[in-house]
Amino acid sequence: MKPHFIASSAAVIAITGLTACSPADSTSQPEAYAGYTGQYDNFTLVMDERFDGFDSALWERGDGAVGHEADCRFQPQGVEINNGVMALTVRKEPIAEGFSNDHQLQKRAYDYSCGEIRTVEKIKYGRIEARFKTPTTPTTGFISSLFTYDRDDGQWREIDIELEGGRPGSMQSNLIFADGATDPDFGWSQTRAWGAWESLHPMTKATNEWTVYAIEWTPDYMAWFMDGVEVRRLTNSDLDNQPYKAPQVNKTWVPETETKIMMNFWIPTPQVGPHFGGETSGNQYPMTAEYDWFRYYAYTPQS
Repeated sequence: MKPHFIASSAAVIAITGLTACSPADSTSQPEAYAGYTGQYDNFTLVMDERFDGFDSALWERGDGAVGHEADCRFQPQGVEINNGVMALTVRKEPIAEGFSNDHQLQKRAYDYSCGEIRTVEKIKYGRIEARFKTPTTPTTGFISSLFTYDRDDGQWREIDIELEGGRPGSMQSNLIFADGATDPDFGWSQTRAWGAWESLHPMTKATNEWTVYAIEWTPDYMAWFMDGVEVRRLTNSDLDNQPYKAPQVNKTWVPETETKIMMNFWIPTPQVGPHFGGETSGNQYPMTAEYDWFRYYAYTPQS
């Protein structure tokens, strides 16, 4: 099994609990796009996941669901690794109601299973990259993602890349932010009081073709990338957007809490699909989003 390239670096340990890749390891670049080097100023590669096996020291599978928006529940069979590719799969199969360790509450019964993976440890700042693609089978409604997420102590902090079945020619970038989100029923719509920070970015190819997506997150900005091209940047100055626009009533800033890194693949409910993700009536199950590799770079500014 190929190692995850973890060596020693006290500076990175202090930030993430992970350690830096050795120079020899980092020269073995994954398949990406023309001109890819895997090197970035102020960022140090500390995790290089080629999906040669499931490493429970680094990853855990989700067992919850996406709020009230999802029509499936994350299950162990929704995450499979074969031949260097991680497959997140939605299947039409009954899932009984039961307790979710992720959400610490009882979940209803579902007619579909789906897949989610998240890091065991939290990180703070850095660059995350993944090469992935949406299903090649006929689909009309789904969400495939790469994102950071933290909601401990009611501080909802989330930076997303999302691909939707209803928008096959676009990538969506999100910042979702809220304070005081301690109630389990505190939902996405309530984060609108901190602003609607979603944006669509046209793609030059279909989402079911391999693409490298990336997010940079520092104390001062967030930036989103497709195949090495920056498509959006938000700074604290951008977020300090007084006077606020309705329904925003609270100030937002670049997320500052430790967070887990997550990837998932799920389908929306019939009520949500027309607005986000797409209607699922044209889906053929099982359907799978494939992830070729993942990399995490700690933020290590030279100054």
